[in-house]
Amino acid sequence: ILNLLFYSYFITGNIKSKRKKFIIKLMVVAFLLFTVINITFYIDFLLGHMVYNTLIGISLVVLIIILYFIDVMENDEILNLNKSLKTWILLGAFLFNLGFLPAFALVNYTSFFGMFKYITFGLNLILHLCFIIGFIISKKEFNN
Repeated sequence: ILNLLFYSYFITGNIKSKRKKFIIKLMVVAFLLFTVINITFYIDFLLGHMVYNTLIGISLVVLIIILYFIDVMENDEILNLNKSLKTWILLGAFLFNLGFLPAFALVNYTSFFGMFKYITFGLNLILHLCFIIGFIISKKEFNN
């Protein structure tokens, strides 16, 4: 829940299109409503694992990041895309969530837990490498 809220807040502040901002806010409100209904009626929040909420939340984070990159490609920001720290952070988050989604689904519906640790480690490595590259390559004037 917090992951989705963080990325939606971060991206909403950086998107220029009001329509895309509205779509992101609508997705977040729908997800929060789904979560409240799921916790209230279907899952014991303290003991149960919210598999569907996690899968939907990760999917929405990926969609929100895609909306950000579409918005960037429609503007002049695309010219300096690799010099922006936001791009590297969101690229790392996109790759992490995109890889984590099928791994998380597999571990919950099969006996795939042994490889899950290695996949998660590799995805964390990719995420943090994107962060490091972003901190090294980014230019101050493109990080507003």
